[in-house]
Amino acid sequence: MNPHARLILAILGIFLRHVVTEAKVVDAKLLSEDLITFVFGDSLTEVGNNNYLQYSLAKSNFPWYGIDFQGGQATGRFTNGRTIGDMISERLGIQSPPPYLSLLPNDDKLLKGVNYASGGAGILNDTGLYFIQRLSLDDQINCFENTTIAIKGKIGETAANKLLNKAIYFMGIGSNDYVNNFLQPFMAAGQEYSHDEFVDLLLATLEQQFTVSKYQIHLVVMWIQQLEDFAYQIQSFVRIEETMYFGMPSIHQMQQIKY
Repeated sequence: MNPHARLILAILGIFLRHVVTEAKVVDAKLLSEDLITFVFGDSLTEVGNNNYLQYSLAKSNFPWYGIDFQGGQATGRFTNGRTIGDMISERLGIQSPPPYLSLLPNDDKLLKGVNYASGGAGILNDTGLYFIQRLSLDDQINCFENTTIAIKGKIGETAANKLLNKAIYFMGIGSNDYVNNFLQPFMAAGQEYSHDEFVDLLLATLEQQFTVSKYQIHLVVMWIQQLEDFAYQIQSFVRIEETMYFGMPSIHQMQQIKY
């Protein structure tokens, strides 16, 4: 497979095609009875985790974020309204899961799904390091493991394993590994790797991360096999991230505006 066609940025589109199509043919009420979702990713799916990181420079609590969201106020989402994860949850007939860092370690809400996504995050731990604080994908997986321990403590190991194996896991990540790592002249990755080598590094790292949990991460294998079909989305994802993060100085100026 051409390395250019295997870029991780296409993961999001695979999930959308599969889950949204399935949701169209299955009654949403039946889907939502026992369905929970665990969301991993970056600013395209974050719902507020970075608000709880005191020194994070990747936050979106500025005008006009949230103006089209319920309540009309910024929530930590890098959008004026809903994220793609919010839209998927709505289509599935369930509540969009809350940010992990907003919950207590033993919170009952853990049983209904969690969002671990963090603006500035990447597959690689060095990605976005100049945002000071963010939850890398490794960090998010560690948070998920803490969640599984808490769930087992609440409902027992057998019931917890059943719940976790039936859950849907949504991941949209990878653009920051380019925009806020490989493409930055002051970051080491762009000097150490060719483009094709960097793609292979991302794939190898992501594959290792996928195997960390013993639970059946639904759709993950399919995502990897079908990345080639969605490589065309790469350019648009990179442009979105450039607008978000290289536009931050303007956003900081905007917050000074009085209404």
